[in-house]
Amino acid sequence: MARAEVARDVIPEALRAAGAHVDVVEAYRNAMPAEAPEHLRHVLGQGIDAATFTSSSSVTHLADAARAAGIAFPFDGVKAVSIGPITSQTLREAGWEPTAEASPSDIPGLVAAVAGILLR
Repeated sequence: MARAEVARDVIPEALRAAGAHVDVVEAYRNAMPAEAPEHLRHVLGQGIDAATFTSSSSVTHLADAARAAGIAFPFDGVKAVSIGPITSQTLREAGWEPTAEASPSDIPGLVAAVAGILLR
């Protein structure tokens, strides 16, 4: 099973419990590009209404980029929209209450959640 270097073991454990032999291969790792803090300053300077989060690592990486840019996290006046309950919990742990959560927990659900809060 190819996956990120840092990932939960839910799927491999479920497959093993069902009798499968599973080899986990770390195929990629999430890393912050050097220019991320400057890009973040630029985007926030333009003004944004919402930030979407598709994983817990997207929360922690954005918080890291904000810290590197000297920007307070969470962003004042910006709505947080998460893809599901685990990502929402990570947002809460970072001090940012999600405005909305996708249902179902997929990209179309995330788009619908964003539309729901921005088109009210």
